[in-house]
Amino acid sequence: ALLESAPALLYIKDDEGRYVAANRTFADLVKQPLHRLPGQSDDAIRAGSLAGEIAELEKEVLRTGATKRVVEEFTLANGASVHWRVFRFPLKMPDGTQMLAAIGLDVSRAVRAEVELEEARDADDADALKSAAATSSATSSAAAARASFRQRLSPIDQAPSAAAAAAAAAAADSNRRL
Repeated sequence: ALLESAPALLYIKDDEGRYVAANRTFADLVKQPLHRLPGQSDDAIRAGSLAGEIAELEKEVLRTGATKRVVEEFTLANGASVHWRVFRFPLKMPDGTQMLAAIGLDVSRAVRAEVELEEARDADDADALKSAAATSSATSSAAAARASFRQRLSPIDQAPSAAAAAAAAAAADSNRRL
């Protein structure tokens, strides 16, 4: 009753990694009929490298007794991608047998919000960089224009025109006569 009533992904595996029980939510996520899961391992229902990663993680949980939490991505039959935070933990049975249990919650909205926030930050960073580059470019352009203007003025400032030089010489001459 709990397996089918819980709004979560649920499964139990034996100590050799074979499914003992699972709920419809999990079966739908791995695109398998629920009745075919018992006795199967991840090698039979998941892609090669993913199956190996999950097997290693679950062996570690059983070896250490520590709960492990990961976010897993599943592709639905319609092609949509969903994310589930899955908690794996050891489960001691009354007869002393050790099993592995997993409970997962759909965190797709939170993952999408995190991705959107990161994209917004990246866009803000890009806008800030563009703005800084534009400001820097404008500042550089203004500085270059001022330098060019000064260069055009410099010959005049440094070397008075011939007429100005003649006038200055004439004024100095007339001052000497007085």
